[in-house]
Amino acid sequence: MKQFTAFSLLAASTAVIAAGQLDSADVVIEALAGAGHADVRKVELDDNLWEAEVRGADGRYYDLHVIPETGAILDPKSDRPVLTAAEIRAQLESKGYTDIDDLDLDGAVWEAEAIDASGIEVDLVINGFDGSVLYSEADD
Repeated sequence: MKQFTAFSLLAASTAVIAAGQLDSADVVIEALAGAGHADVRKVELDDNLWEAEVRGADGRYYDLHVIPETGAILDPKSDRPVLTAAEIRAQLESKGYTDIDDLDLDGAVWEAEAIDASGIEVDLVINGFDGSVLYSEADD
């Protein structure tokens, strides 16, 4: 069994689990349980992010994401506010993206289509807390 560490970053109101060990759904489930998410289901790796459904305090399930490289848990139910579509658009434009379209929020992760600085149409996955691009893939 793999070892992991869970702790909260109080200033950011987001949890982090040990990075570099998130190589299977079972490990992600264990790590999320260690971070306080006792009821976890439907864990899958999609667009280089782990996505899981967890049961909230109200008994309803919601999506959260885990960044495999850093172990950051992107939990929309945290105290940290998710950036608005306008704020995400501004962040992307400041990074050279144009023709930003189809902005869609999934938990604390934004998805968008855009043209990157080199003129390639891309699909983007964006951290909803800080606007950083987590994944970029040429659009088919």
